[in-house]
Amino acid sequence: MTNATDVLSKIKQVAKLLKERKEAITKPLNEALASARELFRKPEADLADAERIIKGKMLDWQDAEDKRIAKAKAKVVDQVESGKISTEKAVQKMDDIGTAPTTTTGKVGQVSTKIIKKYRVTDESKLPREFLMPDMAKITEALKAGVSVPGAEVYEEKVISAR
Repeated sequence: MTNATDVLSKIKQVAKLLKERKEAITKPLNEALASARELFRKPEADLADAERIIKGKMLDWQDAEDKRIAKAKAKVVDQVESGKISTEKAVQKMDDIGTAPTTTTGKVGQVSTKIIKKYRVTDESKLPREFLMPDMAKITEALKAGVSVPGAEVYEEKVISAR
């Protein structure tokens, strides 16, 4: 134990020197990085807002166009059902109505509208247990405060502390 204590102390001394050297190099770099991030934070946020607004307006237009086309096609179907136009004429009208574009190309770029699947939890109480994640920070805080948390406990573990 005496020899191991000496070796462990030397390891800790070398680790301390290594950490000091590393921080002498990385601290100015981290400060420069923080400064650069701060410099660009506002313009990046403004650009992100502008992009969000433009995309929102584009989706609004796409929705309006889809509704307009659906309404026009429903009108053609009603005309066929009432006998005002023939099926052949209805097919021609449907082709003329077309569909809303899903890809648009501008002078310098191209955008596509696509439908993606997304997922969300609507009622956590109905989730099976294997999909629940415990909040360890909250549990630890409660246990430290002496609050009993069912399914959690305080236990002791022996560790070596060296200086």
